[in-house]
Amino acid sequence: MQVLELSPPVKFEPVGLVTAVFFDEKNQQVFSVRSGGATGVIIRSPVGGTQSIPSCRISDEGPILSVKLSPGQDVLSLQRSKNSVEFITLTPGGGGEYTRGDEYSQQARTKNCVILGYIWTSETEVVIVTDIGIEIYSVNKERKIIKYIRSSSVGSAWYISSHVGNILVTAPKLETSLLQVWVVRNSTLYRIGQIDLISPLVDKDISLLEVYSTSFLRVNIRKDEVVHEIHLYSVASDQVIKSHVLTGLACSGPVGVHILDNLILVHSQSQGNTWLYDIQLETSTTKSADDLTVVKPASPDPTSITDRDGNILTSYPPGWVLFLPNTLVDARLGLMWTLGMKLNQVVDDLPESPDNLINLTRFLLHRETGKVPLLQLLSKCVHCENVKVPTISNILHCVVRVYQLHQTSNGFVPVVLDQSDIFTNVLSLTVAQDVPMARLESVVLEYLLCLDHQSLSPRQFLHELLITLCVKTNRFYQLHQMIQYHVIGDSKQIACLLLSLESVYRPARQLALDMMTRLGTAVEEIIEIFLAEGKLISALTLVEKSGLVDTISARKFLEAAEKTGNKMVFYNVFSFFEERNLRVRGSGKFSRGEQCDGYVDKFKLMFLGDNLE
Repeated sequence: MQVLELSPPVKFEPVGLVTAVFFDEKNQQVFSVRSGGATGVIIRSPVGGTQSIPSCRISDEGPILSVKLSPGQDVLSLQRSKNSVEFITLTPGGGGEYTRGDEYSQQARTKNCVILGYIWTSETEVVIVTDIGIEIYSVNKERKIIKYIRSSSVGSAWYISSHVGNILVTAPKLETSLLQVWVVRNSTLYRIGQIDLISPLVDKDISLLEVYSTSFLRVNIRKDEVVHEIHLYSVASDQVIKSHVLTGLACSGPVGVHILDNLILVHSQSQGNTWLYDIQLETSTTKSADDLTVVKPASPDPTSITDRDGNILTSYPPGWVLFLPNTLVDARLGLMWTLGMKLNQVVDDLPESPDNLINLTRFLLHRETGKVPLLQLLSKCVHCENVKVPTISNILHCVVRVYQLHQTSNGFVPVVLDQSDIFTNVLSLTVAQDVPMARLESVVLEYLLCLDHQSLSPRQFLHELLITLCVKTNRFYQLHQMIQYHVIGDSKQIACLLLSLESVYRPARQLALDMMTRLGTAVEEIIEIFLAEGKLISALTLVEKSGLVDTISARKFLEAAEKTGNKMVFYNVFSFFEERNLRVRGSGKFSRGEQCDGYVDKFKLMFLGDNLE
């Protein structure tokens, strides 16, 4: 499945004789520095809805080794020499440029050391990494002061960092099997773990990833220059633990890693393909003997990246440089992209295997943008008769289970399909008009069973749909059974619907009355329905059965009896209330408040004659 797509490119001034290009992973910004900054520092970004950020000009005081903006975008930090970092306060000005303000710098605390790089850990804090230690400084831009806070001695040949959680990993040699993991908290540097690898590696073989709200250290495991596995070490608050092994790889040459929608993307540049890994996908994970989670690819085949026109890139350009989480930069062309997901592609062709359908369902449930394609998948499964109802039931079990997790706030739940989502987009007669009624009825019944399995109450419209389908398929016996055994729950609306079916299924009336009796709260609604249908005797029977004879409105019944045009119905109703009046008040006359004088006169005219009182 081809699910990866390049965004429209963001253009910047490419690397050249007078232009150097830098990328800041924390802010996702590329810097084109012309003539050492004297003729401009132009900043571009593919994220945040802003592709153009104001540029600025600085003095050309030699080649620049690194350049970054502070998290607040108002301090430009840069490194020109091996032992100091410079800071320039910036103010947004007119014409799309910053106005350069105060300038100040900070030398490394230890003489004769080499600064390997620096990290903004907050708007007011910078961490400088040298070859002999890690130093923490506070930045006060208003007072133009850089204040030393504390440091830790450690010999380092290189380091990597993650702005998520302010984690650092240092290596004592260019090629090493020993890694030290640090975290910066509250302006303090903590050692949280050391990793001793089986074989040495270089900096390109490791990175810090953020997946499912957990930080991991990624380590490529090579054999004969081929990456066969990737090991993940979870970085918790106070320890580093080897937790996952990504298997199924055979990538020669450069290997890059991205994170997209909690998927780990492993790019093989020479092979021009990408493997997708989901560490929480149940069907792709197993436990090893030493309690590691072994993860195989989410799809049996690798995917490839496509351009905006859908053309597959058969080879990945050698000029691409990958940055986390999902940015690609080609400095020579002056182009920058982000990777996106086009999940609608995965449901264009339904997998033939039921297991693959379940796997695809779980895959979509884990994606932030998976709701629409998951609904499309469900709808296609209902329409496709090759997909058996038990398979659809298993899919619905997955969906309902995730919904229940969402209700209990227990677990990672990006996609939630509630009952209205599934009814409106999958089960409604409008959407499923080409589906055989018997098949649709079976699917609705399976969905109700899934809800019951998770102790979730079905919504009214699902019961009404099931009743409608039973009527359309003449499965009245099955409907009768489902009501008696409470597969279809009691409600006023269901009772009213059953009453409307009396003409096609006579026992429906008694089913409705029994339901009303069980509910004990909707007698008046049923009486109103009887009156509207002209079923006065049925209405009076229900009045007597419910103990409402003494309080029910006589005028309402007499009005309905008059509308029937049947003299005997009018006679029976009038006599019923006359007897009630005699029993309650000792006289058959109606009280003035009942406003029945017109009906009394009509009764006299019809049955007693003009001369009788």
